[in-house]
Amino acid sequence: MTKTQTMRFQAALEARRHELAREIHAQAGGLAICEDGRDPIDQIQSMKQRDEAVLAVQWLSRALSEVDAALRAMSEGVYGSCVGCGEPISLKRLETIPWASRCVGCQESTERRQAAQAAGPAWVSRFDEEREAA
Repeated sequence: MTKTQTMRFQAALEARRHELAREIHAQAGGLAICEDGRDPIDQIQSMKQRDEAVLAVQWLSRALSEVDAALRAMSEGVYGSCVGCGEPISLKRLETIPWASRCVGCQESTERRQAAQAAGPAWVSRFDEEREAA
């Protein structure tokens, strides 16, 4: 990766970081539950909106962590290397997702493993059998 490409990715990551931090700050306002003696239905709706804001902040925080990890990798000189296999992540992938930490193959493998674990023990054992057979 050239220095120009690295600088372009760094600028994109810093812009994304700023955007995520702004969105987290904006969502944080929705974390309070209004309990000013209003109707119970209004309080329930307020709690639902708070729950949605919590989920949004969690998602945004995970995304911010990924961007921070990419910026850290950049400062350590390992940006663009897959954390799974150590091979270079394709420029096409980094141009699409500058905070990507895995190559396409390792990302797909990780997602399959996560889906299998979420599906339960039967799927996990089937996934393990298929992986061992390969």
